[in-house]
Amino acid sequence: MKKMSMMCMIALCLARSSVPSPQPSLESGWDWLKRQRKEDFEVLRTEYNDPVKLRKHLEDGLLRQSGKTTIEAFKQMFGVSDEMVQAVLMSIIREAVTQTGQKDNNPREGQHHAEQHLEGAVIWLSHFPCADAREVKQIMMAIATDTARDRLLRLNAISSYMDYADAQETRDMIAQFFGEGMKTTFSPYGYIMYNLAIRVYDKAEGDTQTREAIVASMSAALVKEENKRAFSIADKLLAERSKEYADSPQRKAALERMGIPVEKGEQ
Repeated sequence: MKKMSMMCMIALCLARSSVPSPQPSLESGWDWLKRQRKEDFEVLRTEYNDPVKLRKHLEDGLLRQSGKTTIEAFKQMFGVSDEMVQAVLMSIIREAVTQTGQKDNNPREGQHHAEQHLEGAVIWLSHFPCADAREVKQIMMAIATDTARDRLLRLNAISSYMDYADAQETRDMIAQFFGEGMKTTFSPYGYIMYNLAIRVYDKAEGDTQTREAIVASMSAALVKEENKRAFSIADKLLAERSKEYADSPQRKAALERMGIPVEKGEQ
């Protein structure tokens, strides 16, 4: 099927008529919209641009639709400002952080919902960056460093932090989370931390300081990495990007320790 422009697709979607679903959700992006009547779409557009109603929709189901394509479709289809969505997400996160930190006083069902809301809101947050992000970074860092919380939630918080951080904050964060005391708290998902660092490396085109800091932090971590899967994934990604790392004696020793054939890096 030929690719259609955004406006053509929206026109096609709104022209189709069907029975509206009882609980609005974005499912896989365009698929849900295709089943809506034009008037239903306009109602949702109005409600999504109301902070109170948007929060209810998010907590009732939208936060569970956390795929990148779906969230971007939401942004494009409904024209909600980044500032408003960020403010609503932050209000959900602040409340959920408090609720999930009071397990003894929070009923199990309420605790479960708060955890779901927190997980979804942290993921959504990275798609709505705004200029005033000090509180966002503070809360994301607090979640990321709280070793009592779910490891994947903490990794998602790191990812969202990266989307708001400046170059120096990014370098500091990379060094902190690859440090001895913190990196092990993400096991067995340490390979995700490496993937996040590589994502920052790729975005930092032209920023030599940030790229050098990432290579140094990852190299130091890989020399001591015990998980062969995590090492293999991260080693390949870094060697493809850094000739200095690819040809280093430290890498050669680490490859031999892991029983992996030594290969030259690729540029």
